Amino acid sequence: MEVVNAIQIIDILGTNSIPIRILADDTESYFAKTIFKTHPPLEDIINELIGNIIYSSWGIQVPEIKIIKIENQLLQTFILENNIKSKYSQYNIEELFVIGAKEVANQTELDLHNMTITNKNDFNKFLDPYKFLDIAFCDIWLANKDRHIKNTNLLLIEEDRKLDFVAIDHTQLFANQNNYKQLRIPLMDSDLTNMLIRSDFTKKICKFADSNVISNYNNRIINKIHTTLNILPNLLEALPSEIGLSRSGKQKIIEILENQERITRVANKLNNF
Repeated sequence: MEVVNAIQIIDILGTNSIPIRILADDTESYFAKTIFKTHPPLEDIINELIGNIIYSSWGIQVPEIKIIKIENQLLQTFILENNIKSKYSQYNIEELFVIGAKEVANQTELDLHNMTITNKNDFNKFLDPYKFLDIAFCDIWLANKDRHIKNTNLLLIEEDRKLDFVAIDHTQLFANQNNYKQLRIPLMDSDLTNMLIRSDFTKKICKFADSNVISNYNNRIINKIHTTLNILPNLLEALPSEIGLSRSGKQKIIEILENQERITRVANKLNNF
């Protein structure tokens, strides 16, 4: 992975992962995140990187991820000068593994309570409205616990005068279980009540979608899953060794995700609804 250096701290956000908005030496802004552990496995970072890879392999836009280097003095000076109470004060940031998602320009957060599709014109405002369904299915397959109706972790951007989705924040994959060697299918098959697949937005997309596309959506999802499985072993091997995903952990992730009975159940969720 490419490494960039922070040259300015812009802000420290108050969300759960306490991301640091930084300006890097490549002139780009990033939201830098870490897990407050000095010894692997670094579960949040493992999940973030795996999620970024897999959603992207489904044709879903994701922010570009890089390793971020931040001088501890730069961060601590910012904290002191702005009188901020922060968990970062307890750590030397140079001893932590930090990754950063490049800031997405001209974006808005998707709020499903404010976003509706009432007619075909609304449907056609999206570059590819089916991508929302793809994200919903990928969430189920990966047991993403941090994307739900009240917290979509989706951004909207304009592309070719239409709206497109960007998927962010993947720290709670695998049902937020942090022992990869102990992953089990029952843990992955979580309640779908608050997930995107059960949202009114999903229903409206299905209402105005091509009926042939919807009736064959299970095949679309199966194809996407198998495309990802073909490249997943190499992608897991390419993860930075510092994050500490063991070989047995990688094997268990592949074993769970390639379970054919579960793949079939996941792919048929839309038909069930």
